[in-house]
Amino acid sequence: MESGYEELKGRSDELALINYRQEKRVNGLENKCHYLSIFYFIFQAMILISISEPSSARCKRWWVPFTLSLLSSILYGITLSHTMYKFVRTRYQLDMNRLEHEMLRRELHVARYQRDPVQSPSNQSGVSRRQLKPDKVMWVRRYLFICIAICVLLGFAAMMLYACHAFLCD
Repeated sequence: MESGYEELKGRSDELALINYRQEKRVNGLENKCHYLSIFYFIFQAMILISISEPSSARCKRWWVPFTLSLLSSILYGITLSHTMYKFVRTRYQLDMNRLEHEMLRRELHVARYQRDPVQSPSNQSGVSRRQLKPDKVMWVRRYLFICIAICVLLGFAAMMLYACHAFLCD
């Protein structure tokens, strides 16, 4: 019985360390998304400030800030979507590991106070590891937030592209 308990304790400790590392990775990816967005908005604001004074001579070169804004929007979109994909994937793995860690902790609790050494702790828990699923409401909220953020950013990019021409030529 002690070897089973020690094995569960070792797996629980290992999973706790993995969860800690994944939490750090999730926080890093979230910070990267924030920094990318801040940099993108500052860069677009610099373009907007540079074209805010209309003149007839500048109207001939409206395509320069337009192209610069378009390229930065495409680069930002690709980088942000890749980072968000990694964030969602890592967050899902973290949620699954948290569920498994909670299951292991329950098995440890049962194994600690178990009197019958014939029964294994894993047989006493009502949920198998294959049935573990994260909270669907939380996932719907995450995906909804991501979709809203992408729509807002696409709208902002379209507004900036229109402004590149309208500010210089109107």
